[in-house]
Amino acid sequence: MLSYQVYKLLHLVSLFGVFMCLGSLVVHRMNGGDKEFPARKWVMLSFVVFMFLALIGGFGLLARLEIGMPVWVFAKFTLWLVVGAYMSVILRKPEWSKLNWFVLLLLGATGAYLAIYKPF
Repeated sequence: MLSYQVYKLLHLVSLFGVFMCLGSLVVHRMNGGDKEFPARKWVMLSFVVFMFLALIGGFGLLARLEIGMPVWVFAKFTLWLVVGAYMSVILRKPEWSKLNWFVLLLLGATGAYLAIYKPF
């Protein structure tokens, strides 16, 4: 088993990667880019890998904390599912691109709030 610090680094770097992929797609669509573009496979593959690594890092952190599965963990997992599905929203609704920019910020801030404050 890896140390707490390694899991935390894996989790945070993976989340940076996830939001980098989503943000790049939002900017691409905001600039009138098509759904199909040369770097699409690279962005999609990176997104999937980063999502998986974020999940591994998150559950590794939980194992290290030895706190079980409190309610805020289920909220974070639900948020992880929403972020994972949001890729399709970005690709299918280019007219929402400006709104998506702020929605992604809100999703990231919500995840940070749940992780830091553990409200329930």
